Amino acid sequence: VMFRRRLGEGVLSNQGSNSDPTRVFLDDGKDIHKRHAIYRLQSKDYLLEICLLALAIIVRFYRLGFPDCTVFDEVHFGRFISQYDFREYFFDIHPPLAKLCMYAFAKLFGFHAIDRDKFKFQTIGKQFPAELVWFPLRALPAFFGALCVPLMYRTCRKLGIGIEFSVVAAFFVCFDMCGVIESRLILTDSQLIFYCALALYLMLELWDTLPNTPRRRWLVFASGLACGACISVKFTGLATPGL
Repeated sequence: VMFRRRLGEGVLSNQGSNSDPTRVFLDDGKDIHKRHAIYRLQSKDYLLEICLLALAIIVRFYRLGFPDCTVFDEVHFGRFISQYDFREYFFDIHPPLAKLCMYAFAKLFGFHAIDRDKFKFQTIGKQFPAELVWFPLRALPAFFGALCVPLMYRTCRKLGIGIEFSVVAAFFVCFDMCGVIESRLILTDSQLIFYCALALYLMLELWDTLPNTPRRRWLVFASGLACGACISVKFTGLATPGL
């Protein structure tokens, strides 16, 4: 707003005292909006996003079934999901959205919790039994992690960064080993990061949209929905609306 006001004052000084300041302010706002339109996605941007998504899927799904045993916090989230299937109440410090998504996705592929005498998510390094359909529980976090890569590219383009450096930024996300490892396990972090990044991108779109337009109202709703999804995964996502 300050940037637009300064530009408006500059135009007023050149046009004289008879100029309408409201007209100058609105025209200047439209000019700024047109300048931002330079960075709207083109056909090659969409092609690059598809390529980046394919690369991210390959990186995260390659040998996703290894190791075929519980790793790190899979003992917790796997147990929570099993308790959903057993219809048992349990206490969790975080909201349930990510775990419910993993459970619903795994159910589509035939997941069902097996008898605890045979296997239960309790010990790190314990091998999954053959009758347990556990692969979809890792596949959904891996897919959310892959979505973060083209989203990073699109965010950079929205900020006015060139194609080459936007691809470099997407590569950083694609090959970040911490992010890759966490998105290959039965964890909720990849969903948290995706919803957080999506909310920030939608906010950028919102700030670059003229007021009192249907698109702006839709972006207000969409960014709020993304923020709500972020908070519904983990309470640490409360920082996202603050940004």
